[in-house]
Amino acid sequence: MIDRVTRWRLLGLVLGLAVLAGMGLRADAAHRSHSDSWLPDAMFTRMFDESLKTINEFARSESSLNQKANDLESEAYYLIMLAEVARQNGMNEWGKRAVVLQAHAAELALAARRKDLEAAKKFAGLIAELRSADSVADAKANPLAQAVPIQNLMKQVQTHYKRHQEFRRLSAAAFGQRGKPEEIQSAAFRMAVYSLAIHAHVPTKDIPKDKSAKDWEEACDDMRKACLDVAAAARAKKQTDVKSAILRMEASCNRCHRDFRVDID
Repeated sequence: MIDRVTRWRLLGLVLGLAVLAGMGLRADAAHRSHSDSWLPDAMFTRMFDESLKTINEFARSESSLNQKANDLESEAYYLIMLAEVARQNGMNEWGKRAVVLQAHAAELALAARRKDLEAAKKFAGLIAELRSADSVADAKANPLAQAVPIQNLMKQVQTHYKRHQEFRRLSAAAFGQRGKPEEIQSAAFRMAVYSLAIHAHVPTKDIPKDKSAKDWEEACDDMRKACLDVAAAARAKKQTDVKSAILRMEASCNRCHRDFRVDID
């Protein structure tokens, strides 16, 4: 027989171990949540740098801005989407800067629309400073569906959809060219970023009778998974896997357009 004192001591030990186990599970879950982020931190930084380079090219002069104003506006919207990935996944320091990046990118989009070179250079510079900022000011986050117009988003998706069709048709020799797998990997991650923004535009009215918001969300999730498979296959330099993943990405896009009659013209 176990006396009362011993019983209470054993119960206390069991409860203590349970609390510690719970803390460990929570810590492990938090770690998995970050480590399982579908966009690696290094890839985010690379994509940010590529976008910033493009922005600086478009905003280098009056003539370039006049010619590339629409493209500059699109690139600004893309940065808003990219920042949302960082915000949602808590990606190291970028997670803290994401809302400010979105605010600057929104101003850049407005400057591009107005063809205001001075403002475009100003906000391009502020965006560049975030690359190494130790701290940032507070900013208000806007819902992604409000920050990125659906018409512009779908035009960007259409452009990069065509790029992936070209990737799918590459010969073995062309696929093996220096830098081509890296180009495909980067483009695939960009399409995955687009899928997040499309998901945010889930329709709330005029939905076909036999469809639901869940169908839209599932198509977006399928698109992102296929894009990530394209990126992984490109990194592994497996052309056959790249092609099959692109076909699955195309199928998810076609499903969404078929089910919801999305107009991309």
